[in-house]
Amino acid sequence: MRRHERWRLFATVLFFGILLTLLINTVLNEKRRRIAARVALQERVQGENSLKVGYGYRDFKKKFEDTDRIIALLREREKTEKREADSERFASEELRYWETQLNALCQVLPYVLSDQEAAAFLKDQQDWRKKRGTGENRTVLSAKEQAENTRARAYALLEQYKERLR
Repeated sequence: MRRHERWRLFATVLFFGILLTLLINTVLNEKRRRIAARVALQERVQGENSLKVGYGYRDFKKKFEDTDRIIALLREREKTEKREADSERFASEELRYWETQLNALCQVLPYVLSDQEAAAFLKDQQDWRKKRGTGENRTVLSAKEQAENTRARAYALLEQYKERLR
């Protein structure tokens, strides 16, 4: 390989390395911007109460209602931006929101229940988690349907153990 060919190869590799770095930075900056916008939206919806952590019925009810409002606002934004290709991504984000809320509730419940009730709750929750991804005919549910099921489960548990969370 001649000297000028080596320099050309070096320059080409360097150019594509810089180009790849710029591309990666652009993608990461876009993700950071979206995350910052989502956090700002969450703070606007939840207000100053987002900094206070509570484990009572009212606290969980407020968190669930805030989650519903955030998801509604995100749906509105999705409609205005007209991104149909992102509907599956949005559904998986909605599922993550509800899984987070359900997990927070499930972490508190064993501490407010008796040992027998906690054991029964944990078994019931494990059974539900095994079944939640499948429909009636053992068909795999979409992320949107799983999000709806998770939301329904969170509200059902909240109402079921309402008296214990006071």
